[in-house]
Amino acid sequence: MSPYPVEVLNHLYLGNAKNSADIDLLKKFGIKYILNVTPNVPNKFAEDSDFKYMQIPVSDQLSQNLSAFFPEAIAFIGRY
Repeated sequence: MSPYPVEVLNHLYLGNAKNSADIDLLKKFGIKYILNVTPNVPNKFAEDSDFKYMQIPVSDQLSQNLSAFFPEAIAFIGRY
C-alpha cells in the first residue's frame, strides 16, 4: 500500500482512506475533488469549501456491481 496517492491519469489520483484524511497530502498534490467509493469512510473535509465530494456507498466485494455507478462517477470526474 502506497503512502501517497498514485497518479493514474493526468490530475487523476487513486488513494486510500488514510490519504483522503490527510489535508497536508491533499494540498501537496492539489487534490480538491474526492470520489469516495466506500460505504463507511466519512468525507473528512466536507465542511471545507475547498473540497468537493461524491460518495458511492459500495463494499469492496466481488459481488458488488460497480458498473451501475459508472455514469454518475464519470460525470463527477468530468465536471472538475
